[in-house]
Amino acid sequence: MGQIGERPTVQVPQGMSPCAEAAANANAAAMTATDEWARAFEDFFGRDCAGRLRQGDDSEREVSRMINQIYEYMKKQNLQKTNDVLSLDDTLIRIFRPVMTGGQTTSYRLRDLLLLMRQVISVYKSRAGQARVP
Repeated sequence: MGQIGERPTVQVPQGMSPCAEAAANANAAAMTATDEWARAFEDFFGRDCAGRLRQGDDSEREVSRMINQIYEYMKKQNLQKTNDVLSLDDTLIRIFRPVMTGGQTTSYRLRDLLLLMRQVISVYKSRAGQARVP
């Protein structure tokens, strides 16, 4: 795999149709995006947390631990606009991108954070089998 943002290509058998070749390259790009997102998720929340999620631990305790990590990060980065609204930075956008709604909205109400977190956990668990992150 190349550098982040580099378009992956797949070696295709000679004589493969252009459509089949394009499909193979699109598949490789999708897998790379999945790998990169899973890696960003694991880098932020930690490999131990990711391992517990892959083993099926999405208990209230684990979700609470992850929410607290988000809150601590927000305070450290000064991302809370008001008492009720937080502004996502590039790191949080990368983590929440699979579940973000409203186009390019980067501001969310704090009360929506738990739902976003549960959705992201669900996406991570569904992709964990696809993304082979070392």
